[in-house]
Amino acid sequence: VIEGVDNSTLADDPSSQKLSRNEIEDYKKSGLAGMDLVEKLVENSSTFDTKTEFSRVKYIKKKLKKYSNRVVIRWPTARIICRNYWNLAPNKIWYGHLRYDTLAQLLTMADVKAKSKIAIVESCQGLITTAVMERMGGLGVIINFHAGDVPTVGYSVTNCNFSKAQLDTVLYLSLREIYNLESENTTDLLTDQDLEQKGETAKSVSASPQDDCDDSSKQYSFDKNQRIHMKVEAKKYLLAQNLDGLIIVSKFDPLPVLKSLIKYIAPSRPFIVYCFLKEPLAECYAYLQQHQLAINIQLTETWLREYQVLSNRTHPLTMMSGSGGYLLSGIKIDASCGDKDVKNDESRKDNESINNERMTDVNLAHDPSASNDNFVDEQALSKKRELVKEDRTETEIKKRKGNDDN
Repeated sequence: VIEGVDNSTLADDPSSQKLSRNEIEDYKKSGLAGMDLVEKLVENSSTFDTKTEFSRVKYIKKKLKKYSNRVVIRWPTARIICRNYWNLAPNKIWYGHLRYDTLAQLLTMADVKAKSKIAIVESCQGLITTAVMERMGGLGVIINFHAGDVPTVGYSVTNCNFSKAQLDTVLYLSLREIYNLESENTTDLLTDQDLEQKGETAKSVSASPQDDCDDSSKQYSFDKNQRIHMKVEAKKYLLAQNLDGLIIVSKFDPLPVLKSLIKYIAPSRPFIVYCFLKEPLAECYAYLQQHQLAINIQLTETWLREYQVLSNRTHPLTMMSGSGGYLLSGIKIDASCGDKDVKNDESRKDNESINNERMTDVNLAHDPSASNDNFVDEQALSKKRELVKEDRTETEIKKRKGNDDN
C-alpha cells in the first residue's frame, strides 16, 4: 500500500462516474465487448486514480463480473453438481448440509470402486447414485432403494449423460420389499409370459426418456417388465448377503433403515450413514455397539474452510459454511463368529489334554528304560482310572433309581 493513500475520502455514490446509465446501455446494445466497456468505465471514473492498488483490482473485477458475462461449458460431474446444489438449491441435497467435501469423504469411507455391489438409500435427487456410478465406471451393481412403489430417477442421474452400460448397473427396489424379502421366493415373481420376455427385458432395462418432455424437464420412467426384472435381480443380490457396502443419506430416521439393510452386507465390508444431526447417528452408534455388529465405528463431522489466495492478501473467507453434517462409518462383522471361535477353542483344548494323557500313558507303558518310579506312576494312574469308573457306575445307578421312583 502506498504511504498516505487510502480510500477514506471516497464516497459511495455514482457521482464519480461520468458515463450515464443510458450511455452504458447504448454501449451494450452496440455489441461492445465487456473488457472494452470496463476500460471506458475506468477512463470516465474520477476516483479511480486515487484508489489504492488493491481497490483498483477489486473495482475492475466487480465491473468485469457485471458487464463481461462468460459461459464455461464443463462435463457434468458429481462434484460440480453437488457444489451447484449447495450454492443455488440447497433444499435438494438434504437441507443443504451435504457439501462436496462431505460427499468425497462419504465415497472414500464406503470404499466405492469398480465391480462393487453397493446399496444406496438417499434423498438427494440422485446425487449419491451419480457419484457412485461415476466411480464405478459401469462395472458393478448399485441397488437404489426408494420410497413408494414406482422408482424415481433423480435429476443428477439424468443430467450427467451416463452411457447405457452405466445406467444398466442401477437396480431400483422399494423399501417396502425388504420386510417380506426372506419369506418370498423370487422365482414366483415372474409369470410364464414374463419369463419368455426376460431376455428382451434385460436388454432394455436401462432408463428411457419420455419423448414428450423437453431436455430441461426430462424424466425417466420404467415399464412394468423393467420394474419386475430389476426387482428380481435386486432381491437375488440381497438374498446372497454379500454386498460390498451400504450408504444411507435419507430424510427418514436412519436407525430402522440401518437395522433392515445391514444384514445384507458381507462381513468386513464398510457402511456409512449421513445425517445433518448427530442425535440420530448416536442412536445408530449405540445399536451397533450393543449388538456387536461392527468394528471401527466412528462418528465424525467434516469441516471446510475456504481461503482467498491472492498476492499479499491471502486469508479465510468471511462467509463460510458452519457444518457439513455428520458421518457414521464402520465395518460390519459377523457376531456369531466369536461364539463359534470360543467353542472351537474349548473343544480343541479338551482334545489336546486328552491326547496328552494318552501319549503319557503310552510312553510309560512302552518305555524300556522306565525306572521303578515310572512303574509306581503307572500303578497310580491305573488306580485313578478304576476310581473314576467306579464313580461313573455309582452315578448311573443313582440316576436309574431316580427314574424308577418317578
